[in-house]
Amino acid sequence: MSNPNPPPGWHPRDSRPPPGPLTPPPPRAARRRVALGVGLGLLGVLMLVGLAGLLATIGPDGGGTKDEESAPPATPAVGTSPPRAPASQASPAADPGPVGDVRITSCQVDPATHWPSAKLMITNRSGETSTYIVGVEFVGPSGVRLAEGAALSNNLAPGQRAETTAGALEQIRGQVTCKVTKVTRLAS
Repeated sequence: MSNPNPPPGWHPRDSRPPPGPLTPPPPRAARRRVALGVGLGLLGVLMLVGLAGLLATIGPDGGGTKDEESAPPATPAVGTSPPRAPASQASPAADPGPVGDVRITSCQVDPATHWPSAKLMITNRSGETSTYIVGVEFVGPSGVRLAEGAALSNNLAPGQRAETTAGALEQIRGQVTCKVTKVTRLAS
């Protein structure tokens, strides 16, 4: 049966429960909040990666803006030795298309994370402010593509240069070669 005497200070018109000690929320609820935050953060990262992939696949008729696309000539790139520009990378500037605007300045695998990255120098040689989307692949010594990445440079004025990095989240052990696979230049 119930206790006929309510606690002191409580009145039936009160919708509040009787006063008592404050108790912290159960640890399970705190873990759920942390898990929700981590899950939403990962979802956000995946959405950004998907958006970058979508931007990299937009063709000449996607979006109604003037753009140029070109595939680079087959050029050897840099290995994991100290960062240096390969001799063959000096020739893409002769290419009149967007691929001539991009040069790999270094290619390496981070010793701590084992993630490959390619540092790029983009020079806007067009007459319009442009956005660049650059695809890069990371190739192992046997010629097998081990990973791919992309770099984005927004609103680059005519004649302006930008340094950017294309990276991949796949772990690679050993030597890697970087190659530019696609360059898209969109008028901004």
